[in-house]
Amino acid sequence: MRKKLSYLALGAWALSCSSALADPLALELEHLANQANQALSDVYAASESAGITELGDCSYSCGGHPNWDATAGYYFVDVNGVKVYVRYGAPVRFSTSIYRNEGGQTDFFSQLAGINIDNYHTGVTRQDKWPDFFVDKSLPSDFTEQAQNSHSGCFLAYQPVNSYAPQASFYAETSGCPDPIDAAIESGNALLIPDRDSVLQAVLNVIDANRMQYQNAKNTIFNLSANGIAKEDGSSLTNLSWDPTHDASTFVTTYGVNEAILYTNDVYVSGNTVHEKAIGVIGETADSRYLVLGSNPMRTWQRGFETNEQTLAFLENSIQWLTGKTQSDILTNGLNVVIAQMENGYYFPDESATRNWLDHRFPNKITYNPARSCNGDVLASCITSQTDLLIISQYLRNGEDAEAIAEQVSLAQAQGIPVMYLHHDGNQTALGKHLFQHFNVSYEWDNYWKKLGLKGYDITSRKGLLPTDVEQVKTMVTHFLNLSFSTDLSQCNSSCSNIDSFKDEFQEAATHIRNMANKFDSNKVDLFKQEGFKYQKLLILLADYFRQSVSFPMNMASTDTTTFMASYFADHVQYNYREINPAQPDLGNFSRGDFSHITPSGRTVTLTSKAHFQSAGVYALPGQTFEVTRLDTNAAASTTVFINALRSSASKPFSTSGYKRPKYLQSVKIALHPGETLKVTSPYGGPVQIGFSGEAGLPVTLAFNQIGRHPHWRSSEDNDSFALAIEQGGFDWAEVATPYFEVHSTLSKMHSTLSNANWSTAEDLANATDAYMHDFPHLLAGFKGDGITEIPEIHDFAAQQGWTIDSHTIVKHMNADQPTCGYGCSGNPYDAGWAFSPTGHGDIHELGHGLEKGRFRFSGWEGHASTNPYSYYSKSQFFKQTGEAPSCQKLPFESMYETLQAAQSQPDPFTYMQQANLTKWSHGVAIYVQMMMAAQSQGVLQDGWHLLARLHILEREFNRAKKNEPEWLLNRDNLGFGQYSYDEIKSISNNDWLAVAISYVTRLDYGDYLYMWGISVSEKARLQLAGHDFADVTLQYYQADGNDYCYGLDKPALPINGTMRWSGIDPGEGTDIALGKPVTISSYYDESRFPASYAVDGKSSTFVHSQRGSSEWLEIDLEEGFQISALILTNRGDCCQSRTENITLTLLDDARNILWSSGPLGIQDEWLFNAQQGLPNSLVRYIRLESNNQYINISGLMAYSQQ
Repeated sequence: MRKKLSYLALGAWALSCSSALADPLALELEHLANQANQALSDVYAASESAGITELGDCSYSCGGHPNWDATAGYYFVDVNGVKVYVRYGAPVRFSTSIYRNEGGQTDFFSQLAGINIDNYHTGVTRQDKWPDFFVDKSLPSDFTEQAQNSHSGCFLAYQPVNSYAPQASFYAETSGCPDPIDAAIESGNALLIPDRDSVLQAVLNVIDANRMQYQNAKNTIFNLSANGIAKEDGSSLTNLSWDPTHDASTFVTTYGVNEAILYTNDVYVSGNTVHEKAIGVIGETADSRYLVLGSNPMRTWQRGFETNEQTLAFLENSIQWLTGKTQSDILTNGLNVVIAQMENGYYFPDESATRNWLDHRFPNKITYNPARSCNGDVLASCITSQTDLLIISQYLRNGEDAEAIAEQVSLAQAQGIPVMYLHHDGNQTALGKHLFQHFNVSYEWDNYWKKLGLKGYDITSRKGLLPTDVEQVKTMVTHFLNLSFSTDLSQCNSSCSNIDSFKDEFQEAATHIRNMANKFDSNKVDLFKQEGFKYQKLLILLADYFRQSVSFPMNMASTDTTTFMASYFADHVQYNYREINPAQPDLGNFSRGDFSHITPSGRTVTLTSKAHFQSAGVYALPGQTFEVTRLDTNAAASTTVFINALRSSASKPFSTSGYKRPKYLQSVKIALHPGETLKVTSPYGGPVQIGFSGEAGLPVTLAFNQIGRHPHWRSSEDNDSFALAIEQGGFDWAEVATPYFEVHSTLSKMHSTLSNANWSTAEDLANATDAYMHDFPHLLAGFKGDGITEIPEIHDFAAQQGWTIDSHTIVKHMNADQPTCGYGCSGNPYDAGWAFSPTGHGDIHELGHGLEKGRFRFSGWEGHASTNPYSYYSKSQFFKQTGEAPSCQKLPFESMYETLQAAQSQPDPFTYMQQANLTKWSHGVAIYVQMMMAAQSQGVLQDGWHLLARLHILEREFNRAKKNEPEWLLNRDNLGFGQYSYDEIKSISNNDWLAVAISYVTRLDYGDYLYMWGISVSEKARLQLAGHDFADVTLQYYQADGNDYCYGLDKPALPINGTMRWSGIDPGEGTDIALGKPVTISSYYDESRFPASYAVDGKSSTFVHSQRGSSEWLEIDLEEGFQISALILTNRGDCCQSRTENITLTLLDDARNILWSSGPLGIQDEWLFNAQQGLPNSLVRYIRLESNNQYINISGLMAYSQQ
């Protein structure tokens, strides 16, 4: 690319000092930057002097440019003895990723050296290493060797990375150079880490360095000797016993910042499991000290729970350590204590107990504020320069501002005032959340059930021990350093939870670090702008570093174990609330990693608050910080910001198909309040999502900067931009968002979706989605709301009953990507491996999982029996609106009718039907469709599908009514369960509930109908039905065939009489004497699959199958002679019906004389032979089928006799 010099002038570099490096080095680098800027000007000037108006590669031209180094292939200029090289033309090749700042360019070095150099990629390396990210691999080796061998100091490199107009790069050197690990920690830039071993060793070093961090404090508090062991005089506190009661909590500490000094070591309820958990934590800021206890020992002391003398002495000594005063100081000068946020009730007399204990242990030496005089917003006025100690809990009264109180605690500590925090109850209040964040402790467990406590606790037994989580991290890091993981990954199950070594050497540590990083995100802590936290920063940087070398795909059986583990560790540790977060170059099948073709831009978006989340219509570019500001003032609508809607379980590192992408692609949800601005940087990038809670229906306006614009449709205004973005293919994800359903799709699957002529544009797709994914399924689920059609026979019926129809107000989602389970997996979002279709069975099926109710399944039915009606209903409406085939699933209507008919000839039809075990999902939904057909046929519903909508509405009213007995007694008559007491209704079976409920919403008595199906209903339910005096459901069967029920539920009725055939043929009275009789056949096509006995099993779903020979036959031996009144021969229903064309049916007597022959049968579904077709009155022993040069391939034969 050729550029005129007039366009190449560099803007002034904004320079400022930073605490990231020592001042002398920062100043030196600042000075060098100014020199380098002048050097570029000198190069331009020299070029102009030489008559060169364009700078390019001078390897073969330029006429001997005075500043061209032919060996290096760079321009150069001497600046005070420092040779500065400048390269024009294509950018220098990088081994690391590119990052952009607000101007669309890169700024790596601003935090490190205090130099905010717009448009330049910068970095620092050790004096003995040529900068990897600067070395152009195409440079002559003699030049690179010279550079590596001759230069000393710290290399400083700049590289413009505007991909559309690459300009200049240069390097220079300076004398002082920071340790690269320290530089990485201070800047937050893992790209400054020179190698894996250095960062791994740094983690181990900081772990060891902090092992004894608070030993002096523990010596003081527990009265130990200087070396941390018990004193010989027995005065040390090594036998603490304390029952914190169930109203307590345990904590997780922040290693290197604070430390647990009390651990639970026993239980106060026999039989409970003992867990070692932190319940007392000390810490120290630059200004003051703090103690956090998981309960209030002053309360337990006053209430008589185990709180032994050593525990009380521990409290005294803690006060001395907190205040820096000896017991003598306190006894001489006293203490001025502020007590705040304490309850004073029966179970929590904390306020009075705290005062009583202070008075008891320090008689007349403690002054404190009057009770309840320093709570809430008056706390600030209580804290003065005379305050020696603040004692506070998380108790929060109505109207008090938790955030403001926590801020006052922070200000008190900044004034040097120590804090003793005594936990109130076992939960965590809003105040507790703020205070825990301030004290850098995490809430872990409520002690309500575990009843943990201390018995004979001896702190010296823990001398030098690391917290469990830190020991686990040390183990993992050591294995990374030594390349010593022992897990055979090829033996892992889907999560590798079956391998103990994986858990011990990796997973426990990785999970802890992941939780830590997630907490920083959710608490909006920019870690690298905080003092300290070296341990935590190094762990974040370790993941960042590993992320740069990830290469997909991997396979657990063949990939090097350490390489696999490093990638999986990087997956676990996502931390985005920061401005430097290097992009992961290889994102596998999630997305491309290079977005250099995208120019970041801004966009303002207004959404209407609806749970649980909505797409923002913008794309976070990997490694590039984007900014979002909430402009509205509707605080009643709470919002969060996160990236990607994908579920982690959809990524399967341990699958046999391979490890193809990062596992945890969805980022942590970060709260965004009105007027607040967030800056977020993701190493993966992806579509940005906005979470909603609180009040629905409020406008929320968000201003985004430095984002990409992927294909996203929300309204017709997006028609052109969406189509263009799809065509350009600059992103690998596309989204279509309707008000209540959103599709998050890979680009390839979106192409597949739009290939359907019914919805070839985003707007058409959105309209179809509104209808078939929102309107019809939720209509059938008994909801109302925007975009949901009101059906009179649903809404009017509910109104007549005084029932409430619940509103559907949440947004549902589909990820067209890869599934969490199977080929599609339910949830919100649900995910699938197929392309989205508004009428796709898979899509509405997964949606149906969120609508169905377990109560709607009769006893023993499979789960999916209640899932699919929503799909079938939407498909039936699609047929009505378009005339196109609905393509519903085939249901076993014919075989179920045959089973019903067979039962009628049994001595006990009910038992026969129960033993038939019609409990598969297809049986269940077919029975429901039959019940709907009955309701429609008998005129109680215009559309039988609406039975399910009424049932949903009743079920919600039922759940509201049974919350308590008065509510139940008030409403039970209006729900159809007037004869049920409250105790009875709490344990009602699904069968009884459905019998009463379905009958009540249709005003038909389904009792006998369910009995016909072998579904048991109790006498209690029968009495309830009798009390309603509804008309009985007619016991008949509706002849739906396969999937034609989706064309309409108005099907012809067949009687349940034991003789009528599916074909409409009724042989009349008699018994099938062929059923189960011996059958022989001339040959078998596959005896195991198609035995001859299938010819007389009474089922149309099975068939016999011979070979194809010149003479094939099948013969049934009735074992004695019978006078046959009717014969029914049934052809195959699935295929191959023409094979009966030349078959002859023959009847023979006991002596094998031919009594009757049909002649060639021809082709049809089923044949009836009776007296009208000339069946003889003689006794028939054998029934024979014969075929010439064709298969014997029929479903079966029935022979009826009235003998």
